[in-house]
Amino acid sequence: MKQFTVVTGVSKSHLLRTMRILSEQNLLRVGVTSFIPQRWIFGTFFPRKIRNKFTSRLENVENLPRHSSAVTVLVYQLGRILHKRKLYKLADVVNYCSFIMHSYFANFIISRSPNSSAEILLVRAGFGGRISRGNRTLVCDASLAHPSTIPTLLKEGRFGLTEKTDLSFCDRLILKDIDRASRILVNSDFVRESFLYAGVPGEKIVVAYLPPLPIFSQKLSSHVDKSGTTRILFAGGLEERKGINHIRDIAENLKSRNKDFEISLFGNWGKVKAHVKSDLLANPRVRYQSWVSEAELADAMSMTDIFIFPSYAEGGARVVTEAMAMGKVVITTWNSGSPITHGFDGIISKLDSLSFIRWIDEIERDNDLKNRIQVNARSTIANKYNDQRYFAILDQLN
Repeated sequence: MKQFTVVTGVSKSHLLRTMRILSEQNLLRVGVTSFIPQRWIFGTFFPRKIRNKFTSRLENVENLPRHSSAVTVLVYQLGRILHKRKLYKLADVVNYCSFIMHSYFANFIISRSPNSSAEILLVRAGFGGRISRGNRTLVCDASLAHPSTIPTLLKEGRFGLTEKTDLSFCDRLILKDIDRASRILVNSDFVRESFLYAGVPGEKIVVAYLPPLPIFSQKLSSHVDKSGTTRILFAGGLEERKGINHIRDIAENLKSRNKDFEISLFGNWGKVKAHVKSDLLANPRVRYQSWVSEAELADAMSMTDIFIFPSYAEGGARVVTEAMAMGKVVITTWNSGSPITHGFDGIISKLDSLSFIRWIDEIERDNDLKNRIQVNARSTIANKYNDQRYFAILDQLN
């Protein structure tokens, strides 16, 4: 009988939810995850915000067969701290070490089970280098555009190729996993196109869009704002890759025209110029909230009119499908890897601030368009991008 071993890597990976979906079909043998608390003996050493993050991971994998490593995540968090302090090269080395350590940990767990050709190793890209696959099928899960295309995407918003020697150590680990995997599971057509552009054979690539977490499908919005204020929301890393510069420009433009609006930002600050951050925080129409749970984010989305996501380089951002599942108007870019059909269940904008602003104005002006997109967005996710469809694709992996 086919069985899956899932290696989620460090941080809160979408593969935690994948473990749950596989378990519901009795196909999960074990998961190897980042730190998820079972006992709080040393959890008290972490700041409250970090403890809350760890606890939120438990919601996806509680009562599932799994092993987690605290040591690897401690090293990874050190890398994040160094990156925030702009010690980028040192942070890359530390993060590389956390990837390698987690791969060794995963290999130790996997080696304790029989070497079966019926088992599929579903491994997050970058964490498979020290795993002895044996007769098992190695499937690499790639949740971002091909590493060689990302530098050009970040600069120009388009595909281009960067030499391997110019990539980070972690990116090079991802490239090794891509090369040795039997199949590559990507989470959007955009990611597939990036892999094809980088020369990866199309027959190795399988596309499976990530379904939204259940709370976003269940928590349908009945919110009616009679104040006339247009409520705009962004959720994700507050960084240049996610288009934070464009969000600053959007907020400044709407403010200069005395528009009745409010922009809510949910996420942690990443790589961003100091003046961009200060401009956003100084704007009286911008509300900022650091990391929140899925339940809190769903509550915020229920009071939102428009969800914006001006990403330069993504995979298949789950937060986009979550907003769609709640019947929200999403304005995003092709680079976000969203399943949106432009003008039908969302808006695919050009990657510039003025284009986003024009679409915000259009949604405000055309109530019929807004209502049509809201209905179609919810229907698209419910009918085409649900757990059942995602599992059906996983079940065909071999």
